[in-house]
Amino acid sequence: QRKTLYPRNDVVPNSAQGMDISLLELLLKELPTQGTAPYATERDRLRRFRNENYGHITSTDLSETDFKTLWKELTDILVDLGGDEDEVSPRLQASIDPQQEAMYLDILEQLYNYDMEMKMLLLDMKKGQDSLKRGQESLKEDQESLMEGQQGLKKGQERLFLQGDSLNKKQDKLSAQGENLQEGQKLTLLQGRNLIEGQEQLFYQGGCLQDGQEQILGQGGGLKEGQEQILAEAEGLRKEQDKLVAQGKLLKEGLERNLAQGQCLKEGQDSLKEEQEGLKDGQKELKALLEEVRDNKRSSSESCEGPSSKRNQMQPASADAVHDVIRCLKDLYATESAHVRPLPWCEDLNLDLEEVYTKLQLQRRDDRGRFHDTGTIVSLTDILNSREATAIDDNTERTVRKIRVEGDPGIGKSCSCQKLAYDWSCGKLDRFKAVFFLEMRHLAGKVKGAIFKQLLPKDINTTPDQLWSYIRENQDDVLFILDGLDELSQTAREVTDVVDLIQGKILRNCHVLVTSRPYHCERDLEKCHEFYRITGYTKQDSKKYIEKYFNKSPESATKLLDHLAANTNLSEIVVNPLNNVLVCVVWEDNREELPSNKAELYQMIVFSVAKRFCAKTNIPVKSDRLPHNITEALGGLGKLAWEGLEQDQLQFNVDDIKHEYSTSADNMLYMGLLTRDHSFSRIKRTYYCTFLHRTFQGYMAAYYVSELVKDESSREKGIECFHYVFGISNG
Repeated sequence: QRKTLYPRNDVVPNSAQGMDISLLELLLKELPTQGTAPYATERDRLRRFRNENYGHITSTDLSETDFKTLWKELTDILVDLGGDEDEVSPRLQASIDPQQEAMYLDILEQLYNYDMEMKMLLLDMKKGQDSLKRGQESLKEDQESLMEGQQGLKKGQERLFLQGDSLNKKQDKLSAQGENLQEGQKLTLLQGRNLIEGQEQLFYQGGCLQDGQEQILGQGGGLKEGQEQILAEAEGLRKEQDKLVAQGKLLKEGLERNLAQGQCLKEGQDSLKEEQEGLKDGQKELKALLEEVRDNKRSSSESCEGPSSKRNQMQPASADAVHDVIRCLKDLYATESAHVRPLPWCEDLNLDLEEVYTKLQLQRRDDRGRFHDTGTIVSLTDILNSREATAIDDNTERTVRKIRVEGDPGIGKSCSCQKLAYDWSCGKLDRFKAVFFLEMRHLAGKVKGAIFKQLLPKDINTTPDQLWSYIRENQDDVLFILDGLDELSQTAREVTDVVDLIQGKILRNCHVLVTSRPYHCERDLEKCHEFYRITGYTKQDSKKYIEKYFNKSPESATKLLDHLAANTNLSEIVVNPLNNVLVCVVWEDNREELPSNKAELYQMIVFSVAKRFCAKTNIPVKSDRLPHNITEALGGLGKLAWEGLEQDQLQFNVDDIKHEYSTSADNMLYMGLLTRDHSFSRIKRTYYCTFLHRTFQGYMAAYYVSELVKDESSREKGIECFHYVFGISNG
């Protein structure tokens, strides 16, 4: 509606024809100061007729009979609105204007050209995927070549160990044969020559080893973490080799001195022993380094799943392990889902789900895109119980496995999903052996990992691969409840497979029920077999909920219901379950006084939350004015909410808040308008927070903008925010 009123091309409509009919109806409702606007019923009939047969249709196919029926219905509405039937009827036979016909043909041609451009883009994308595949194959060949180089390095290291042991034995023998000068000199000369030959061989082998290392370094140009580790190890080994070469040179110099100083055997032998000790130390260091390299290679090989280990992990879970998983799920839903805490700042408001749950109005969309009441179906459990096998349509049998449920913020989607999981844990949905209730705003990876991170204890006696294998083998007995697909972050979308699950690209025979806000994730959900819409409470259901809330004080419930009946604005607000709860809390906290509209309702709630926080932290409050530091914290929350809406962001990093709002951060985080959350990373735990509900984020953002406009120093920035909201250019 906002985009219709204020289009981004700056062409503001100057007549009612450019406006949305629903917005016009709302404006006509609010404009009269006394009484009711004329033709209210007929206008509403016209609005509904337009939305059902033009605005929200999915197909333009229309039979002759249906057209005549709709023409008759539209004519009656226009006549009731004061039109002349004699002027309306001739339009049935009127021809389309030639200019409009040419315009529509031009539009069709543009759409065709657009489709052709999309096809070309898809072809280019396929070529890119083929190129990526070839690159992956080349990378695989490089990895195999690297493995061969590592094997050669290992063999060279083993030969180096053998040469070192042989060298030690020869040196020990040389030390023992020093009694006879002449024989010792000859023996020393002989052993020196042998030692020199051994050193040359060692130098040669070291050169070969260095060449192998350089070859490995060259082959590893396209790899990442594994290559960097091997390069670091090779560099360390090269340094040790250089150290060994230097020690060998020292030994060679010592031998040459011994040969030149043959008359003093004792001094030569002592010098030789010192050099031998140095060589032994170098060999020990080299041996320790080689052992470290072996350990690193062993841990690296263990981190890569071999065929046998992978085969063991893919073994299906045992019957006992599966039973343990199902028992853990039922225990979780029976305990955590059994109570509802609708307002986190009210610690004493912890309601029993069975006692306060009130049925919601549900509508089902038919094949022509029209929503109809569902009759006896009043909960998500009813939907699933009524779709046990198949649905018949035009003598064609199709299996119903993917169900889409949408509803406005606060309408009861999450609570209905919670009730569905709770019903399964109580045996009311025994159609399924396993039910996995996943919240999309917590999703950070694959569905397989999310099951363990969100639902199962750490010491569960099965692996993700084993549980996934069980799910694949029992797909018809498994239900996934995916709550809030519209809250899935863009980062998670790039790595998760949850959309593939919804669209049947994986686990195509599993049952999936997914919720979202209206007009969100349309492409992700277009392949769902059935489409339901939660429309909120009827007046009777709203009354039942209020009576349940005030079950210990029936007179309060009666007064509140009388007050709502006398206030049209509030009676329309309470069809939303969240607003219904807020009205009850405000009525209870404000001595049975209510606001006059929705904005005032949220204002009173925020003020109540702030006062509760002040009382809890012993911050004095004078009359009805909040302390400066609390007002400053509310301003920070408003700025945070506004920036989040600008970037389509629901979660906020706690460390970022502490850094940016240093003095107000604690009050912002603990006041009660934000709820704590954390990432599910096993490497680094990162803490996040979100607003109680998306409607609170919207209100706090509006509060922030209004405060900017009130202050002269920031009024220009506030006006820019208004321009952004309504799509008005600053020019």
